[in-house]
Amino acid sequence: MLLRLVARHLARELDVSLEVTGPQVPLPAAVRQSLFQVASECVFNAAIHGRARRAIIRLNYGGEVITLCVADDGRGNPKTLRKIIRGAVPGTGGGYHLGLADIAARAEEMGWTLRADRSDLGGIAIQVLLPASAAGYERGESDG
Repeated sequence: MLLRLVARHLARELDVSLEVTGPQVPLPAAVRQSLFQVASECVFNAAIHGRARRAIIRLNYGGEVITLCVADDGRGNPKTLRKIIRGAVPGTGGGYHLGLADIAARAEEMGWTLRADRSDLGGIAIQVLLPASAAGYERGESDG
């Protein structure tokens, strides 16, 4: 699904790439769909609000935690994003910054940790951390 997201942006002005690391494990459909929605919203925000030219979607299958990070080279401010995610910006949620509110709500609902930091590309890095127990899989388990 993440590859489709990258392909969708190749013809546009935002250069999106995908990096997958670690031994992949099967994830339940609901987790895959939620990760895709988070990545989609982050890529959209990078292009539209951050005016980014480049974004990298990084998916790391690490031991007990799976990490999805969308990093960009845009103009966003991590401090401001953290306030928006917490709902500490007036008007958040009423149609304003609804995508970020949705990401935060989805992360909380799924038992994930959400972070907004400065990216190594100079813009924003939105990161979700999925503990194995919250991702709904056990090592060696299939989603079939």
